[in-house]
Amino acid sequence: MTGPHDQKSIGFFDTSRINPAVFAIMALLVLSVSSVIFENFYPFLIIPVMAVAALSFFDLRWLYALLFFLIPLSTEMDLPGGVNLDFPDEVLMLSIYLIALLWFAHHLFQLDLTWFYHPVSLLLLIHFLWIFIAAINAEIPLYGIKFFLSKSWYIIVFFALPFFVFKSTVNYKIIFHAFFISLGIVVLIVTVRHWIEQDFSFAGVNYVMGPFFRNHVTYGSILAVSFPFVVWLWRISRKGSFASVWLSFLLILIPAGVYLSFTRAAIGAMVLAIGFAFILQWRLIKPTIIIALTGAVIFVGTIVTENRYLIFAPQYEKTITHTDFDNLIDATVKLEDISTMERVYRWVAGFHMLAEKPLLGFGPSNFYSSYKSYTINKFRTYVSDNPEQSGMHNYFLMTAVEQGIPGLVFFIALVVIVFVYAEKVLHMCDEKKDRFLIFAASTCLFIIMVLQTMNDLIETDKVGPFFFISICIIVQMHIKYMRKRKSEIHQNITETEP
Repeated sequence: MTGPHDQKSIGFFDTSRINPAVFAIMALLVLSVSSVIFENFYPFLIIPVMAVAALSFFDLRWLYALLFFLIPLSTEMDLPGGVNLDFPDEVLMLSIYLIALLWFAHHLFQLDLTWFYHPVSLLLLIHFLWIFIAAINAEIPLYGIKFFLSKSWYIIVFFALPFFVFKSTVNYKIIFHAFFISLGIVVLIVTVRHWIEQDFSFAGVNYVMGPFFRNHVTYGSILAVSFPFVVWLWRISRKGSFASVWLSFLLILIPAGVYLSFTRAAIGAMVLAIGFAFILQWRLIKPTIIIALTGAVIFVGTIVTENRYLIFAPQYEKTITHTDFDNLIDATVKLEDISTMERVYRWVAGFHMLAEKPLLGFGPSNFYSSYKSYTINKFRTYVSDNPEQSGMHNYFLMTAVEQGIPGLVFFIALVVIVFVYAEKVLHMCDEKKDRFLIFAASTCLFIIMVLQTMNDLIETDKVGPFFFISICIIVQMHIKYMRKRKSEIHQNITETEP
C-alpha cells in the first residue's frame, strides 16, 4: 500500500513547516479587520471556503473526513437549468476532484502507479472509456457527457486519489468514524420522528426522512451499505472505550433503521449478506458467480422468448399503493404492488430499447428521455407518468440500455473480478485488522449489487462513494500482500543462499 514517493500526509503543497493553529488565527484576524473596514459580517461567509482550502493544503485526509461526515447530512437541491445537486457533499466532492487533478498533474512523474496497472483498475478504465464512447453517441449527447463527467469525479475522488491519501487502515478509521457520527445522529432523529409523528407507520415513512433523504429507499440503502463498516470498526475498537460503546449502539440502531425504512431490497440484501460472508470465507466466490450469471441468463432468456413476459402483466385496478407493510409484502408476491409493477413496466420498455440499440445503447442518462415510446400499455400503472423523472430501477438493465451490451459486459466483468480478488486477498492476509476491512469492503459491494437489481444508486452521493472506495480497499490490500509475499520469498532465497 506504500510506494517510494509516500509521505506522512498528502496536501496540495508541502506545508510540513506551517502550524495550522497559527494559520487559523491569522485568517481570523484578517477576517475581523475586514469586517470592521466594511462594517458588516459578510467576510465571515468565506470561512467554509477557507476551511476547505486549509484542509487541502495541510492534509487531504481531514478533507475526506469532512466529506464523509457530510454525506448523511446532505440534501438534494434543484438548481436553475434543471440541475440537481446534493448539497453540500457534492460541492466538496467537486472541490476534491479539482484538487486531485492539480495534484496528479504536479506529481505525475513521481508517483508509484502500481495500482494503475492492476487488473481491476484496468477494467475500471475500460468501463469508463466505454461510457465516454456511449456518451458521445447518445441520443442527447449533453446528458451523456454530464454523466461521464460525474462518473469521473466519483472514480478520481473515491478510487484513484485514496491510493495516495490513505496509507493504512488507520486512515480509513478516521473517515468512517466521521461518517458514523453524523449517520448515527441522523438515524436517531429519523427514528424518533418516525415514532412520535407517525407511530412507526409505513404510510408516513417518507415524510420523516426529510430533509436528509429523498425517500425511504435511499435511507434504507445507505444504512445497509454502510453496516459492514460499522462491524469492522467495532471489531477493531478497544473494548470499553467510548467508540466501542457508540459502535455497539449502532450495531443495533442501524439494522433497526433498515427494517423501519420498510425498504424491501435493503432488508433482503442484509439478510443475503450473511450467506455471502460464508461464501467468501469458504472460497466459493467463483462457483457462486457462475451459478448466479447462468441463472440470470436462463431467466431472462426464458421470459423474453415467445413474449412470455406478458404473463407478468398486472391488473390495472388492483395495482395500487399500499399503506401497510404486511399488505405490501403480500401484494408484491401477488404482483399487485404498484412500485414493483411500475418497475416491470419500465423493464419491459428497457428490453425493447435494448433490442433496437444493442451495441452503443441510447447513451448515459438518456433512458428517461427515450423510454416512453417503448412501453406497453398492458403493464401501465397509476404512477407511469413518472413526474419525478426516475430511472429504470435496475442498474444492470439500465447499463445495457444506455451503454449497450458491451457496457453491461464491462461492468459485470469489473464486479466479478473485484469479488475474485477480494476472496484471494482475504486468504492471503495475516493481519486481523486487514481481514476485517476486506470483509467489510467485500460485503458492502455485495449489498450494493443486490440493491442494484431493484434500484439505480451507484451514481448517487449516498451509495456511490462506498462502491468505489470499497473497490479501492480491495485493490490496495491485494497490492500490499503481493508485495509482502514477494518480500518474504526474496528473504527466504537470500537466507538459503550459501
